[in-house]
Amino acid sequence: MGGRAPLFNFTVVAETPTDEDAFTQGFFYANDTFYISTGNVPLPGTPPASTPPDTSSMRRVEPSTGKVLRKVTVGSSHFGEGSTLVHDELAMISWRTQAAWTFDPVSLAITGNWSYEGEGWGIAWDGDEAVYLSNGSSTIQVLHPSNYTTGVPVRTFEVTNAGMPIRRLNELEVVCGELWANVWLTTVIVRIDPVTGRVVGALDMARLLTRMTEAGVWGADKRESGSAVLNGIAWDRGGRPAAAAAATNGTEHSGGAAVTAPRLWVTGKWWPRVFEITVDDPAVDWGACAALKGAGLP
Repeated sequence: MGGRAPLFNFTVVAETPTDEDAFTQGFFYANDTFYISTGNVPLPGTPPASTPPDTSSMRRVEPSTGKVLRKVTVGSSHFGEGSTLVHDELAMISWRTQAAWTFDPVSLAITGNWSYEGEGWGIAWDGDEAVYLSNGSSTIQVLHPSNYTTGVPVRTFEVTNAGMPIRRLNELEVVCGELWANVWLTTVIVRIDPVTGRVVGALDMARLLTRMTEAGVWGADKRESGSAVLNGIAWDRGGRPAAAAAATNGTEHSGGAAVTAPRLWVTGKWWPRVFEITVDDPAVDWGACAALKGAGLP
């Protein structure tokens, strides 16, 4: 069974603004852009309304400024949840209506509809053979990217730490071959072996809340709402040619061509900041992540 997974430290590399009115449910990086999907929770202090606000959306966001480049809503009858890139299209799920959508990654035009059984919380693609879907329990469904829009899993697995189920798994991201998940209502991210479901490490982001509060950038109404929790992991595994990479955050191949280095960001619901972080885990060769194949299928 083994002992509990270790807790790893992290370092904040940079922080950038983002729309603090966005109830962030899904968060990922692709095409040099942040993609953020949001839910339709009324803002604190908003007068009660007969219908929920039409704020469940898919957004393209400029990473350096937090500027929303484009936004498409999916209707107030749906509570938007997680999102991811699958091949050349975006996928977004909803909470309890079993409704899901695909989008063009540039225009954000809705290109299709699909569904699945149960609740939808988080979704992530490993870039290879697995699309992961969470539902707020300790169980992860694994769909195949060639037919994930059928909503039929090829397998499921339970996430455990020292043999104990880890429930309330929320937003997902595949990071350097591991499946990472926010644990709802906590400041914890768990790092999961996507084959066995075993938690192999964890991060506690509590000091990010203190950092935003002490900087005076986080409104008390949101901060004290109880809903503005950690929720959002975005990963750029790097390895792409970039003319300026050697002068900024890139590395050099033996042939001399500059490539981008891996980058990792976190954020939360109604958070005013996105944080770029590095994780202090000497057992992981973060620079080699670009060469990794996806994992998750036997």
